[in-house]
Amino acid sequence: MQKMIEWYLNFYPTSGVPPKRRIVIHLTYWIVWGLFSVLAFIAQNVEIKVLITCSAVIQGCIIYYGLTYFAVPNLFLKNRFVIGVFFLVIVYSLSYTTNVMAYSYAIKFNLFKPRTFMHGYAQEYIRKGILGLFDVKTFFIELYTILNTIALPFLIKFSRVISDYSMRVARLTKEKTDLEIDFLRTQLNPHFLLNSLNNIYSQVVSKDETAGDSIIVLSDLMKYILYHSGKAVIDLDKEVQFLRNYIDLEKLRGSKSLKIRFSQTGDMQGFRIAPLMLVNYVENAFKHGRVPNGEILLIDIDIKFIDETLYFRIENDFTERHRENHITKEGGIGIANTIKRLVLLYPNRHSLTIHDENNKFLVSLMIKLSPNE
Repeated sequence: MQKMIEWYLNFYPTSGVPPKRRIVIHLTYWIVWGLFSVLAFIAQNVEIKVLITCSAVIQGCIIYYGLTYFAVPNLFLKNRFVIGVFFLVIVYSLSYTTNVMAYSYAIKFNLFKPRTFMHGYAQEYIRKGILGLFDVKTFFIELYTILNTIALPFLIKFSRVISDYSMRVARLTKEKTDLEIDFLRTQLNPHFLLNSLNNIYSQVVSKDETAGDSIIVLSDLMKYILYHSGKAVIDLDKEVQFLRNYIDLEKLRGSKSLKIRFSQTGDMQGFRIAPLMLVNYVENAFKHGRVPNGEILLIDIDIKFIDETLYFRIENDFTERHRENHITKEGGIGIANTIKRLVLLYPNRHSLTIHDENNKFLVSLMIKLSPNE
């Protein structure tokens, strides 16, 4: 349906149509409409059919173009309502006059048989003359004729305008979403780099021998960010590998009081995900995970891929004093941006729960993916 609408709007858009194409399309419509009118009339007399058809086509053009380009636009413009009403009166008068002229021609050349309904109907129109414009019965007959005449072309015009408007809104929405995602991504990358450099700096200051290895791992991470994070989607297994590399970087600077459990199950081949969608939760766990002195900090990460659905779970210890740091203060920008990206990229296809219980901070994320993304 959408492709058909796009084809139709490309063939005959609401604006920017070459004059020749517009003339050909409109002429084609009125010719076809006239042919249908000829076939619809019951009269046996060919001359009557031609006369009434020509009259109907002329009347249809007066009504459609008069209303579309003069009356209706002015009715909805500020301070031009009176002008719109004036054009309505003109359209009504010309439509009525067209009928009077057609019936006069038919009576003059005896196209209607005497004492028939149409003969009497035409004579009544002629007898009223210009005063028929103010006759209530004639007014409603003309109104009925106008509505029948403009119903189809107005429906076509209205559908084109609505379709064009809907597609423009969809394009603007997509552009806005793309801009928001790009903006969030530019925030995520410096945020991640800043935290990693701070970690390596602390290793260098403390003369940790693993600082060199940390720089190498960070280099691999930054290559991923440089060459892949700008893409709309990335292979899911590459995103998980990036997560593993980040964990390795944290292990290099970790102490004996840090314990990391990482598990991964499921075949992820052929599926893709938006880049840097998981790392902020892991980063947050390492940055704000805390335990009392002498105890071991446990960070438990579990990734499962089942039935085209990614299940990500991470749990870490924290002390009551560091409760707010998981979401607020400087740790909040990464999580907040990731949540925004989830809403923008996976509407109605994800669920996220973040809560703490018994000095355990838990993040549970589910994303429904598609192999065609």
